Amino acid sequence: MKAYGIISRLRAAAIALVALLATGACDDNDISELTFVGDSIIARWDLDEYFTGYVTVNLGKSGAGIDYVESLKGRAAGRDAVVMIGTNDMAGIRGSQSEIELYVSRYVDAVTGLGARHTYLYSILPRDFKGEVSLLPTISEVNRLVKEAVAGRADVTYLDVYPLFVDGDGLDYALYSDRLHLSAAGYEVLAKSLLSQL
Repeated sequence: MKAYGIISRLRAAAIALVALLATGACDDNDISELTFVGDSIIARWDLDEYFTGYVTVNLGKSGAGIDYVESLKGRAAGRDAVVMIGTNDMAGIRGSQSEIELYVSRYVDAVTGLGARHTYLYSILPRDFKGEVSLLPTISEVNRLVKEAVAGRADVTYLDVYPLFVDGDGLDYALYSDRLHLSAAGYEVLAKSLLSQL
């Protein structure tokens, strides 16, 4: 009789566990924590305002470039990461195709080297800081090649927001505070783009 009671309880527990798994309550893909990596655009982002319901870690660093992401190798292991990096590197790329391709290879290696379970990767934003409109073709080409490079990866979602920040041949200045850093409206665009994918 005792054995029957134990078996009966075990069966009930197994049924409850199956029901719990079926509802997704134990789904390993549930996102509750987001690690943000990037430059001053990330560092200045009030993440708590836009991502209520998530635990956010802000690893943004003013002036950061791809070398900063390389220094964080493995830092997002087992977590979900949000990455926006590259704008500070753009002035140093002279625009030759071979130089752009080398940068893109390094860029993709650095981003995937974070070891994240899943990475939400923003395109590099257009910039016109101190009249740098000439950088837009280079930024567009880097974005195109990065998008191609991560297209087949199940662990990366590419957020192509560049077109949302341009107006004609230049920036949509309403989304910027100083032609490089973002206004509240610019952060709203970033947040909507990311939240639509979470």
